[in-house]
Amino acid sequence: EEDEEEDDDDDEEEDDGDDEMDPDLEAYLARVNRKNWEEELWDEVEEHGEGYYHPGKLVLDADMGEFTPAELRTNRPQRTRPELFYWTCCDGGGNEQGCEERQTGLEPGIKEKYPVPEEEEFYRQRKRRRREGDEDEDDE
Repeated sequence: EEDEEEDDDDDEEEDDGDDEMDPDLEAYLARVNRKNWEEELWDEVEEHGEGYYHPGKLVLDADMGEFTPAELRTNRPQRTRPELFYWTCCDGGGNEQGCEERQTGLEPGIKEKYPVPEEEEFYRQRKRRRREGDEDEDDE
């Protein structure tokens, strides 16, 4: 009878307490779960106009959603699901109107702060042109 009990113990897997998921598997599952990943990019100017902006940064609200660090680096979550983030400058929701009035029109909006890969070069060139324009005005 004792031998039978020992055999039963062998069938049970021991829980080593390590519930961490392999990071590569976690990233893959996150991508699979993002069925609407090609959602339209949120446009703050279209939604609220150009008069205001947020000087802070977008931070993921811990209670709202989970994205992998790799996904966050693409800026896609910030641009497609801004309601899951908050602004560090005012604690306002990511899709709320800016908390400060634009003074020069050069203050960066969400598009400039969080360009998705296909926009990065456009905004890099635009920033360079604006800088060069400022230098030209100083020469006058």
